[in-house]
Parts: sequence; structure tokens; C-alpha cells
Amino acid sequence: MSGRLRTLGKAVVTVALVAFLLTRISPGEALAILAGARPAALLAALGVFAASVLAGAWQWGRFLAAMGITLGLPKLLELYWVGLFFNNFLPSNVGGDLVKVLDLSRERFDPVAAATATLADRVTGLAALALLAVLAARLLSPRAELAGLVAPVFWGALAFLALLLLVMVGPLAGGLHRLAERLGLLPPGGFRARIVEQLRRLRRRRTLFGGLFLFSLLVQSLRVAVHYLAGLSVLGDACPLVFDFFLVVPPLAFALTLPVTLGGLGLREGLALPLFAPLGVGGEAAVAIEILAYLLMLLVSLGGGLLFLLRRGRPQAAEKGVVPPGTFRQD
Repeated sequence: MSGRLRTLGKAVVTVALVAFLLTRISPGEALAILAGARPAALLAALGVFAASVLAGAWQWGRFLAAMGITLGLPKLLELYWVGLFFNNFLPSNVGGDLVKVLDLSRERFDPVAAATATLADRVTGLAALALLAVLAARLLSPRAELAGLVAPVFWGALAFLALLLLVMVGPLAGGLHRLAERLGLLPPGGFRARIVEQLRRLRRRRTLFGGLFLFSLLVQSLRVAVHYLAGLSVLGDACPLVFDFFLVVPPLAFALTLPVTLGGLGLREGLALPLFAPLGVGGEAAVAIEILAYLLMLLVSLGGGLLFLLRRGRPQAAEKGVVPPGTFRQD
């Protein structure tokens, strides 16, 4: 019942945000801008996002390997792609992470280890995106017309990065862990407590984290480039510089981690208005860019949905002698 109420609440917020957005822009003009998108830039955006998916799967695979879960490349790509599909099509944009953990548990891997690796991968990506936003804000700070955007992005990304460090850095994370235990948020021996303990062990491997963090900077840059290419397809020569998008895309990604709307609908497009405005991009064009970038990502993620449907023809876990993850579901 509580899950249904949360979904209903998200639906109400989504409808409210979309209704408000429609009072700020002309839907017909936004659709006209979308209709004029240039195919070459769209194909480039599809290729860049597909490359980021491959790179992201490799990164997740390194974290899994560090937790003792070794997968062949085809299986790794399948699980990551299916997770990407559910991230985009479930009401929450982290639902795909849960699907990946469930899939690994059905393959007889430790669900705690799978969840720890997936959490580490997610936090590393967000931290890399936050650092890119901080660097972009410092690089673009001399431009007077961006003063109203640079300062909030810089301090917001810096605060977000500090929050993530609370989760990952040893002494800070240890204090947070003890506080959570005192508040009863991490019952001893529970699933969440075991994940935190495994994460504590994993973050001691500083070389691993450092290397994957640097690699994640590349992965996140590719995903920012998807938005730039979407902008290039609808605006042509009037499109802002690619560096400008490093000010816009990270705040959108941070906002979408909040479970307040269905799939980020309404929130993504509504935030695009004030974020793109200092770059000289009108409201209709800003919404068109974000809708187009989202549709491109949906198109690529549909491959994961196809892989998920093809599983119906495979033997079930119990038929293959695999113990179903009943303990994981109970936890």
C-alpha cells in the first residue's frame, strides 16, 4: 500500500509539473523545433550514448570483480543493458540497479556483494559528474553573462560532492555509519548493514577507486556530450558550446536522483528552463533539447528490454539448479 501511495504521489507531482511547464512554453513551437532536428547530429548522439553504455558496463564489471563476481563480457553487457532499460522505464530512475542485483542473485552470486558493487558504481558516477560541474563552473566563471548560473552550480555541485564523500571516505563514512546504527537505520546483521560493511572494505582499495573514478570522468563526459549533440541537432550554429553543457547537465542529473516524479518527467524539462536561459536558449528549445536527449537514451535502452523479453525462452533458475534468492527477497 505504501508503495502504491508513493507512486500515486509521484504521479500527482508529475502532472502538476507538466501542467506548470505548459504555462511557460508553447508546446506547438517545441514540437516544431523537435521536428527540425538534424539527423546527422542525432546519429552521432546515439553512437556516443551507446559508447557510454559500453564504458559504463565495463566500469560496473570492475567493481563486481573487486567483490568477487566475475562475468563474461556478453553476460555483463546483458545485465547492464537490462538494468539501463528498467532505469528508464520504471517509475524510479534507480529501479534498474535493483534489477541488476536481483539478476546477479539469480545467477547464484552473493546479493550483498552485488548490491555493494552497484552502489559503489552509482556513487562514483555521481561524484565524477559533480567534479566535472565544479571544474566547468571555475572554467566558465569569467563569462559575465553566466554569473547567475556559475555560482549556484559551483556551490551546489561542491555540496553534492561533499555529501558523496561522506559515504565513501573512511573517517567520515565511519562516523555516519555509527550515527545510523544509533538511530536504528542499520540493524546489526541486516541487509543494509552488510552492504555498508562490504562498502567499507571495498573503499580501502584506493587504487581501484582512483582508477575507476578517473574512468568515470570519461563516461560522464560522454553522457554530457549526448545532450550537446541533441542541442546541436535542433539549434545548429546557435547551439551553446559543449563546455556550457557541463553547467546544465549535472544539476539535471542530481535532481533526477530525487524520487519525486515518474521517470523524471516534468522535473527534467522544468529545470531545463532556468538552466539553459543564461546560455541564450529559449524555453521551447531547452525543453526540446532535453526531450530529445531523453528519447535518444530511451531508444538505446530498448535493447535491454528486448534482452529481458528473450529470457522467457530460457530455463528458469530453479530448472537450472540455481537456488532462488529467497533470502535476498526476505531481507
